[in-house]
Amino acid sequence: MGVAEISPGTPEEIYLHRHSPAEAYYILSGTGFVSIDGAKTNVRAGSAVFVPSNALHAVGNNGTEILRILYVFGVSSFNDIKYIFPD
Repeated sequence: MGVAEISPGTPEEIYLHRHSPAEAYYILSGTGFVSIDGAKTNVRAGSAVFVPSNALHAVGNNGTEILRILYVFGVSSFNDIKYIFPD
């Protein structure tokens, strides 16, 4: 589990990646979107999003304040996660 902060206007391509474990996001504050395998969903404080295993995904901030995201993996350690970034 961790918290990520994404500044307004940060392009989603910076964060585009995939990994084997599924992941869940809970939006703590701000507004933005989550892209999963090319499909974008708008998010705001209180939104929850499930990211399936190996889905290509990213988060973007199209709001005016920092987007704070709580993220959770079903693994015992972050060392168990291998991030794969597109070329």
